[in-house]
Amino acid sequence: MSPSPSVLFVDQAAEIGGAELSLIDIVRWRKGPQTVCLMQPGPFAERLREFSVPTVLVDASGILNVRRDDGLAAAAGAIPALLRILRGFASHARRHDVVYANTMKAIVLAALSYPLHRRPVIWHLRDLLTAEHFSAGLRMCCSLLPAFAIRRVIANSQATAEAYRRIGGRSPVEVVYNGIDPAAFDAIDAAEARARLLSETRLAGDRPIVGVFSRLARWKGQHVLVEALKSVPDLQAVIVGGALFGEDAYEAQLRSDIAAAGLEDRVRLLGFRRDVPVLMKGVDIVAHTSTAAEPFGRVIIEGMLAGKPVVAMRAGGAVELIRDGETGVLVAPGDAGALAEALRQFLADPVEASRMAEQGASHARETFGVRDYVLNIDKAINAALSR
Repeated sequence: MSPSPSVLFVDQAAEIGGAELSLIDIVRWRKGPQTVCLMQPGPFAERLREFSVPTVLVDASGILNVRRDDGLAAAAGAIPALLRILRGFASHARRHDVVYANTMKAIVLAALSYPLHRRPVIWHLRDLLTAEHFSAGLRMCCSLLPAFAIRRVIANSQATAEAYRRIGGRSPVEVVYNGIDPAAFDAIDAAEARARLLSETRLAGDRPIVGVFSRLARWKGQHVLVEALKSVPDLQAVIVGGALFGEDAYEAQLRSDIAAAGLEDRVRLLGFRRDVPVLMKGVDIVAHTSTAAEPFGRVIIEGMLAGKPVVAMRAGGAVELIRDGETGVLVAPGDAGALAEALRQFLADPVEASRMAEQGASHARETFGVRDYVLNIDKAINAALSR
């Protein structure tokens, strides 16, 4: 075995979501041999190649159509396809010291193929295993994943760890908060970012702008911001994110709601973007609007690193990221009135908003640094090997 263990990271996604961004942070900064095993090609694979990260592809099309809200019947129906790919995956896993599953379907593949590859498995759990997000059948499947194969579960928040324990998860679990490199934000001049945003969107330069940064999905709550804007007439908004996972109907409804509310002159939908740090630097406020509890809430930390006051929903991992009234503001999930009130307070007291933004930035740098994040991941990898 090499001094730095060889790790096979496994991820199911073609598109780039929060789990994939977090994995990029690991493989960019981790020292040691590593490969990322993907289940489908796409933008995520392209981004990894940009960072010269080795990748391999396992065709898992037979299990990728099982959705998180499907029941046991759908999961059982995927078993024949799953069995066909286990052998191919195991051949890649045997070339490494550790298998590191970054997503839900990745851990199913890694754990069930364990008798074939016999490598310790780590599950980086980035989902809240609750009824809000997963069917009872899939939660049961997760609780039944073999503990002898999963040496360690890394949870991205206490909320995530507690949800895993509540469903009867039996593997050792520890919390490692995501780390985010502030360099992408530090390199951007706020005035230039503002000018660029105004030039692109044609929003009014003398009026404040709030930004929401998330893929478009009903539970991500972009419609809550639209509702809140009706009672904050001086505020403009940019909604950044695409309908990545079949949420086209929600996007259409969102556009219809904006038009019906007469907000077309104040709201811009910018779609999926790779220049999120620039856009964040260009707005005045960052809002996290999810109506259901998030396991972590990466955008909250990014907003802090961008030096913006952040308002987020009081649920799940967000409660662990923000000290309410000090480093940001927490409001009840789905409550457009409470969101509007928080936004009005930021606008009414810019000095306090600036103070909160400064404290948030300091908190994010001290608590969610990428160096400590990768160091803790490496400790977990070594601990899995020493068991």
